[in-house]
Amino acid sequence: MSLLDRFRENDSVSRALTEASKGASASVSPLDGVALLLFCAALADECGGDILTVVPDEDSVALFERDMSSLIEQSGLEGRWDIVAFPDYDVCEIDTAPDSLRRRRAARVRALRAIYAPRPNGPRLWLVSTEDALRRKTMPAARFAELTAVLREGDSWPMEELVGALVAAGYQRRRSVEREGEFCVRGGVIDIAPAQGDSPVRLEMSGNAIEEIRSLNMETLRSGERLREATACPCHEMEPAGEDVSFDSLRRDHRSLAERRAFFDASILYPETFGCLSGPARPDAFSILMRVNSRRASEETRRRREVASVWLQRNEFTDTEEMATGFYERGGGADSLPSVSLEPAGAPAAGLRLPLSPLPPLPISLSDIAARIREESGRADVFVIKIQGQARTIPRRRGHNVGKSHERRPQRRILHRGRDVRVHRRRDVQARARR
Repeated sequence: MSLLDRFRENDSVSRALTEASKGASASVSPLDGVALLLFCAALADECGGDILTVVPDEDSVALFERDMSSLIEQSGLEGRWDIVAFPDYDVCEIDTAPDSLRRRRAARVRALRAIYAPRPNGPRLWLVSTEDALRRKTMPAARFAELTAVLREGDSWPMEELVGALVAAGYQRRRSVEREGEFCVRGGVIDIAPAQGDSPVRLEMSGNAIEEIRSLNMETLRSGERLREATACPCHEMEPAGEDVSFDSLRRDHRSLAERRAFFDASILYPETFGCLSGPARPDAFSILMRVNSRRASEETRRRREVASVWLQRNEFTDTEEMATGFYERGGGADSLPSVSLEPAGAPAAGLRLPLSPLPPLPISLSDIAARIREESGRADVFVIKIQGQARTIPRRRGHNVGKSHERRPQRRILHRGRDVRVHRRRDVQARARR
C-alpha cells in the first residue's frame, strides 16, 4: 500500500476530499509539507480531468512541480498527469538578465502549448502557476495555433513558405542553431531549435516536401534518430503589431523597434499593443482550481506590483501604477472554476473549514533520507560522513577529496641512499606534511 493510499484512509481526509471535490469554495487546513502534497494528489485523483494549482510565488512553483512529480511516481500514478510549470515574467530582467528572461519565455510558450492543445488521449494536464502568471495577458489560442508549425514527414512545405512561417513566428535565421528560437538553412536541409524547448530537429527536404525528420545534436551538428513529426511553437507571446496600430504610448526606443515590426523582449510591457488581451485560462479548461496559501499569495502579488511600478518609474515610464496593473487581466476565466483553498496552520477561516486532525503517520524511508543527504551535501559547502552509525557534518576544505575512501594502498618500492626500502604511500605523505 502506497503512502497516498494510507493517507486517504484517514476519516477526516476522506470527508475533506468528498467536500473539496465538489468545488464549493471549501477551505481545508492545516496543510503543510508532505500533507499538502498528499492532499493535492488525492484531490486531483478524485476530480479527474485537467488540474490547476496556484501557489504563492515562483520558488513554490518549482518546488511543487518537483515534489509532486516525485510523489506521483512513488504512488504508482506516473503517466496520469503531465505536470507543467507556468512562470510569470519579471520586468526587472528585461535589461539585466536576458538569459533568465529567455528561459521564462520558453517555459511559458511550452505551458501555453499544453494549455491550448487538445488532449483526447494520454496524460491530463496539471498546470502549476502563480496568480500573476495566470492573469498575464498573452496570445489568444487561435493565433497561437496559427503560428505553430506542425511538421510531418511527407507533408508539402515549399522552402519559401516554411522559412516565412518560421520568421513570422519569431524565429531568427542563423548560420547554425545554438539556442531555442533559431533556425538555419543549408541547401535542402533546415535545422530548427523549437522555441518551447523541445530537442532540435533537422529537416531534409526533397523538392517541396519534407522527406525526413531527425533529431539534432547542437554541439556536434549531427543528426540522430528518425522522428515522425516535430512542432515549432511561436517564439514570443506577442506578435509584431499591425499596420493600423498606434505606437504613441511606447517609450521612444521601443517605438522605433515596433515601427520596424521587430520582436523584442520589452514588448511584454505593452500587451494590448501587441495583440494580447486576456489570460490563457478558460472557464471550461480545468476541472478544479487549487489555491495554496491564498493569504501569502495576495501579499506576493501586491509586492510584485510595487516592484514593477518602481522599476517602470526608474526607467522613465509614465503612469507606472496603471501600466503595471495593465499587464494582467482583471477577473479572468480561472475565477469561475470550481475551487478549493488549501491553507497552512494558523490561516484565518474562510468558507467551509474542514480540519484535518489527527493526520495519519507519514513514514519516510531510509533511501529517501540518504538521497536528501547526498543532494544537500553536493549543493552546500559541507559533506556528511557516517561514524559508527551516526551522521556528522564537517566543513568542506579546499582540496579535500569528498567521497574518496582512505583504504590502505599498496606499498611502493623506492631506492633510498643505495638501500632497498619499502615505504607506505600514506605514511610518506604524512611525513612530508610534518616536515
